[in-house]
Amino acid sequence: MMKIECLSVHPHLIDHIARWHFDEWHSLYPERTLDDFVADLRESLGEHAVPSTWLIFHQGELSGTAAVLQHDMETNRELTPWLANVYIKQDKRGLGLGRKVVHHVMSAHGKQSDEPLFLFTEDQQAFYQSMGWQEIKQECYANKPVSVMQFIPASRTDIVA
Repeated sequence: MMKIECLSVHPHLIDHIARWHFDEWHSLYPERTLDDFVADLRESLGEHAVPSTWLIFHQGELSGTAAVLQHDMETNRELTPWLANVYIKQDKRGLGLGRKVVHHVMSAHGKQSDEPLFLFTEDQQAFYQSMGWQEIKQECYANKPVSVMQFIPASRTDIVA
């Protein structure tokens, strides 16, 4: 069984999730501390669409996350909002959970807006392209080559997970 819920339903998991995110992406944000990652997650507890964090549970166990943030890069500040923090626990990868949580976020965004959603990735371009994302540019970010991608909802109601 799989379910996706908003972080606001599970605020007690913030410290655990912050550790996942810090361990996974600290190299992209070397100036940020674990406490900064905790603070960012706390911002997702409001009722706003941005920022928001979604949790995916598989067989009752917290297995991953995805978020929508106002900004996710120090560059490209003109682009907003961003799909970010797509993370699946190592032992849960390969089960399609990443695809499910990303589709959930895309659908939620598409119901609220017909504006593009952006992301950047070091190595998951094919994964996102398979869900309708398009690369708009490549750049070096935090000394790593990344692709900046966008998803444009076809309409507010026709995104199918």
